[in-house]
Amino acid sequence: MDRICLIQTSKKSLFQSIFKNSVSVVLNSYINNSTNNQRRNYSNKNNKSSNETLKTSSKPLASVVQTKSSNSFSHKSNNNIKAFKNSQLSNLNERKTTTLYSQACSNLVHVKKETTSPIPSLSSSSVILTLPERELLVEKFKEEYEIRKKSIEEYRATLIRLKREENNLNSELYQFTNPNLTFIHNENKGLPSSLFQQRKLSALKYISPSTVFANNEVNMSKIDTYGFDYDYTLAQYSKVLAPHLYTMILTNLVKQMHYPELILKCKFNPKFAVRGIHYDFNACLFFKLSSTLQIDRTSIHRGNKILDQDEVQEYFKNYHHGGSHVTRKYLEDNTYHLVDLFSIPELCAISDIIQIFIDNNIKFNSKVIYQDIRSVTSGLHISGELHKRIINNIGTYLEKNPILFNYLKKLKKNKKKLFLLTNSPYSFINKGLNYIFQTKNSAEWRNLFDAIIVKSKKPSWYHSREPFQKYRLEIDENGEEYTVPIFDEINSIEPGVVYSGGNIKDFSRLTGWQINNNVLYFGDHLYSDLAGPSEEYGWKTGAIIRELTSEISVHNNIEYHCKLKWAFQIEELVRLAQRLNKIGNLDKLISKWKKERTEARYQLSMLFNKEFGSIFKVHYSSTFFGQKIKKYADLYTSRLENFEPYSLDYVFNPIWYYLPNEIQSALFP
Repeated sequence: MDRICLIQTSKKSLFQSIFKNSVSVVLNSYINNSTNNQRRNYSNKNNKSSNETLKTSSKPLASVVQTKSSNSFSHKSNNNIKAFKNSQLSNLNERKTTTLYSQACSNLVHVKKETTSPIPSLSSSSVILTLPERELLVEKFKEEYEIRKKSIEEYRATLIRLKREENNLNSELYQFTNPNLTFIHNENKGLPSSLFQQRKLSALKYISPSTVFANNEVNMSKIDTYGFDYDYTLAQYSKVLAPHLYTMILTNLVKQMHYPELILKCKFNPKFAVRGIHYDFNACLFFKLSSTLQIDRTSIHRGNKILDQDEVQEYFKNYHHGGSHVTRKYLEDNTYHLVDLFSIPELCAISDIIQIFIDNNIKFNSKVIYQDIRSVTSGLHISGELHKRIINNIGTYLEKNPILFNYLKKLKKNKKKLFLLTNSPYSFINKGLNYIFQTKNSAEWRNLFDAIIVKSKKPSWYHSREPFQKYRLEIDENGEEYTVPIFDEINSIEPGVVYSGGNIKDFSRLTGWQINNNVLYFGDHLYSDLAGPSEEYGWKTGAIIRELTSEISVHNNIEYHCKLKWAFQIEELVRLAQRLNKIGNLDKLISKWKKERTEARYQLSMLFNKEFGSIFKVHYSSTFFGQKIKKYADLYTSRLENFEPYSLDYVFNPIWYYLPNEIQSALFP
């Protein structure tokens, strides 16, 4: 036997009539499915109940129709029912409720099971409001909008006051609410207490830039082998490298490719490019892509100027069937993903050259420009021109890092196996590591490593059959070390000895190491360093994402908190208005707030980078780059030495991810 309970708290007559009508529709839906005799019995009790006076509270609420199973009430006495009602009153914080009970016929449960129509509610089209009632609903939404907007200013003032009083962000707790998880703060777990309920605020702590973040669980006690890349992993370059590399690219384009000297007037803009951008050389455009392969409309640039909406629509029409979705085939054939830090000067060079050619009416082929710049950049690495410049000005380009040296010694002391795997030549990394670790000779850092592999040609190293080449070290008349090849057969990899080339299968055979999930390899390039060992061999991987420092500094900013809170608030208003739009006249408000929501998202992204936004987010979605971090990196952090404070048996646990249908049961088991 079922009891249908309508919980309603309103002092407005229009809401009372709505709730009465809603109850009547609910009851009649069951009456129509019963026999004539059952209908008469049901109707009599319904009429008796409907004559009761509705008790109301001070705030309007959406109606909630709940169906309780007959088993839970079949043997309750009147006293038990009264006790149940009293407990419900207590659970609703002493709100006055009106409960309509209706005794159904003996086979009502059977009829209910055969009924497929949903139970009507306030958002159902079965509820009809008069024009004055619709106008009142619109006014209520406008009032709530103003209340929430004012609350953001109060929120900002509170945070500013806390910062001024404490003057220490590390010790502050910021108040924050996520309306997507509103039920977390609902004491009644599903029974709303107000149509526009202001939730309790949960605490959001300061985020340290040195935090190590986990995408997957990593038990460090099970890691016995540690591997390291060199560039932007062991070696951290100063900010002056990017503009100098940019200048070298333009200079070599003029000297080697005979580009017009006009491009030498270009100046590097460090605030323009971010890692993870795609360059569409087919359409001569840059854009940021989401994890679902949707182009961020606000990020599309030609040259260094953003496209207007008409140009965006034309691009979508000509290349992507009129929509913002990009196929994987198109990405592979027509775009270049700028995924490492060396690619940022390339992106700036491409955009500035294209802009100069456009401004001076110089005809060009965007794909040829891309190919020329890639060729010049590769040549700087292969020829050693870039390496020589860094070595000759090592204090300008590299950062000393004794903490990292101590971390490697800590691993070695605890009997962990260490190996260095890099595409750079030995002479370059030897000079660099001696400066970074402040060691007097190479033996000090070489003795830390059980294997040293240079010129490895990653990512092909993970699937090729290239042989290893062994070297001995000699010293010239200037006291500088250089390598001399040894052509003897290689039967094992010796600690502290330099090797080049090779492949992962021979590496495992020659070291005798078990190469699987007991290995943790660190690198900065998602494709060259981490994709191969992660997917093919099950290595644990750690990504060094230098931009985390600046991204986290934005997250710790008061303005970011306020803009994010407002984006959530306006999103919640849009969602609620859409639910009630069937019975109200809310189309204009919804349209207006959707535009404001779009602007709120845009303003939030501009806090990170005024051209492309955050490297991790496209509004509510992860970027394509962020999704690759999640896919290829078990752990990620801003610098390698951030691992030093963690114990060697520490277990990194990821934040649990829930689908929308899972999250409530997960939080309320």
